[in-house]
Amino acid sequence: MVEPEIKDYEIYLELDDLRHEVWRKLKHWFSRVYPLV
Repeated sequence: MVEPEIKDYEIYLELDDLRHEVWRKLKHWFSRVYPLV
């Protein structure tokens, strides 16, 4: 098995951070639009 490049792993982590950030904003937006939820 070939080890992944460190560079690729860093890109993966950045994408993961971005995904969490987008998810956080979405939840924040939903909480404003649907305060009852």
